[in-house]
Amino acid sequence: MPSEKCSRAEDLRARGLSVADIAEELHVTRQRVRQLLATARTERQRERSPDPFARLSVRTANGLKAEFLYVRKQSLTVDTVAEALVTGRLHSVRNLGKKSVEEIERWLEALRGPLGERDLLRPASDPHLSPP
Repeated sequence: MPSEKCSRAEDLRARGLSVADIAEELHVTRQRVRQLLATARTERQRERSPDPFARLSVRTANGLKAEFLYVRKQSLTVDTVAEALVTGRLHSVRNLGKKSVEEIERWLEALRGPLGERDLLRPASDPHLSPP
């Protein structure tokens, strides 16, 4: 989701204001307005992407790819990430700090709704835990 300033710049641009007018309104430079508009555009594209991993920050997505594809030699899926989170293995992944893990938790929670009743936060490997 774009920041408040990015969204405000987008709204003003949609109303027909020039970059110079938006800069004056937001008390930033014209170059900063261009950056805000570009950031908002990128964020909107990421939100619309069918790839759920596109919704993660680049750093977090790259950390997950490196860990699962190259270190563990296993496929990177939402289920494998959820299982790693529940089992605590995600906390030992190189280059994934506290903020990345918190981002993954929010990301999994957001994905939970569109995927229906299936509970992504239960390990897939435990047959005793069935979906609710």
